[in-house]
Amino acid sequence: TQANVSITPCNRNPDGCTKGTTFQGGINTPLFVAGPRIPAGTTSSAVVSSTDIMATVAQILDVASPGDDSVSYWPTLLDPAIHVRRYVFSETFGSVRRGGETIHNEDRAAIGERYKLRSINGQETLFDLGLDPRERSGLDKNNPALQAVLAELRAVIANPLDRQLQL
Repeated sequence: TQANVSITPCNRNPDGCTKGTTFQGGINTPLFVAGPRIPAGTTSSAVVSSTDIMATVAQILDVASPGDDSVSYWPTLLDPAIHVRRYVFSETFGSVRRGGETIHNEDRAAIGERYKLRSINGQETLFDLGLDPRERSGLDKNNPALQAVLAELRAVIANPLDRQLQL
């Protein structure tokens, strides 16, 4: 896992930006794995989703994975340089009461090793997690150099169950 996987809470908005949001402080957590054939003391910057545990265990046990939204990261465990995903998808949604009114919130994110696109109620913000791991300053989405990655991240948000977009 990356050195910055566990980020202290930040004060980007009045509600904070940890659990219950798709800010890195709420969804980016370390994953520790040990076992036979897994090299000791290795780390990887590979993007992995918690849903991937199911496919990984299924592959280790040599059985079919029962889930369509899971990708085995067994190759990454054997060789940390192998990255089986380019992106993962995360979302939170629901209604909250604030100031006497009910507000519906839909928070979606497509996250890669470097870039992350958050869409909150349709409002997009693109971040460079390498330069801004606490997501304090969004990037210019009109920058021509970012159009290819922005298109890929938008496709993941639009079709989160299409694994081909994430691999």
